[in-house]
Amino acid sequence: MKAKYISSMLTLLLLASIFTFGLVINRASADGTTISIPSVSKSPSNLGTTFTVPVQISSVNDLFGFDINITWDNTLITFASLSNASTYTIWPNGFVELLAFAPPYTSVKSGAGYVEYATVATGAGNGFTGNGTLFTITFNIVKAGNFPYSTALHFKSVELSDSNANAITATANDGSYSMSATVPGIDYALFDPNTAKPYEYGKYFEVQVYASGITSTLTGYDLKVDYTSEYLSFHGVYAWGALGTGTVDTSTLGVVHVSISSGTPTTGDSVLLFTLTFQIRFDDSSGHTWIKGSTNTRPTTVLLDTTYGSLSFSEGTLYVNGSGPTPITPPSAINVTINLIQGDVNCDGKVDILDLRAIAYWYGQSVPPAPIQYNLKPDETTIDLYDLVLVGANFGYSIPDSPPS
Repeated sequence: MKAKYISSMLTLLLLASIFTFGLVINRASADGTTISIPSVSKSPSNLGTTFTVPVQISSVNDLFGFDINITWDNTLITFASLSNASTYTIWPNGFVELLAFAPPYTSVKSGAGYVEYATVATGAGNGFTGNGTLFTITFNIVKAGNFPYSTALHFKSVELSDSNANAITATANDGSYSMSATVPGIDYALFDPNTAKPYEYGKYFEVQVYASGITSTLTGYDLKVDYTSEYLSFHGVYAWGALGTGTVDTSTLGVVHVSISSGTPTTGDSVLLFTLTFQIRFDDSSGHTWIKGSTNTRPTTVLLDTTYGSLSFSEGTLYVNGSGPTPITPPSAINVTINLIQGDVNCDGKVDILDLRAIAYWYGQSVPPAPIQYNLKPDETTIDLYDLVLVGANFGYSIPDSPPS
């Protein structure tokens, strides 16, 4: 009786140890299992191409079947195809694609922003253990723009089974897809509507302002154009560009503030925003008149204010100062070299009797009190014959100009 009791106890202990050992193995086989998709980064030059990602599993024991559903943002990438070539590697003895037996009777179920693939191995002992690629997915790249885009390659659902129809618990690590932005720019172009007129007093010229590299939908802008107000005068907007008519604020000297909040949506590599007309104008103060032997040119600039301004898109706003998701590439300044006119002492763009009279009024007087700008031959200390000769030598000079129409 005692021996029978001892035998029964040993049997129970053995069964308990086997059961406990089985639990430990089952738990160990699931704890380290992961399923993952690598992350992918692309640039705008890849628009219209495809890329392929593997769906990978690691540290799995006796994998005998799976059903995996993956989702993403379908406005950025779309499903192209799924390849089961690697499935033959993990199950070389064969497998059955389960979705092929249910409507619509295809091995892969896919739609806008998702794909599902389900298979089960065939044959005893065909369970997969270790690390491998379950299948691969190929995507089409369908969107790029002036903003960076990204989407998760998300495991919406994952079912894994061993050969005994036990669920295998796994950690699912989503992948990601990202598209870098096309950096837009603002470009200037100098246009001379009258090449017969030199860049001197009275000259009109145009500055065309473009947005470049616009691959998202541009709807507006808010820009400031700075100019050298000592020598230049803003005349007006010669033409409005693709977005339509905007507004102009010139309340700050030396700044043309041009904006449009809701224009005609447009895209393009070179989109004309507006064309500004400037005139060369300045007063007759010292430093603005032609002097023999001096540098008789004056530098001026027209440039974008890089502390303020933006381009507006249907997706958001990009800023000239570089803040936000994508910087705007500012243009180089427009540099205009102004030629001073010999003898034009009253700075009106021509040499005539008024210039002679202005100098003659101070004839014979020292400099000062005579204005220094009338001393056209500075090696002399008085207003004298030589100053009048320098005016007379260019008497009658005039190349008039009219604003572009």
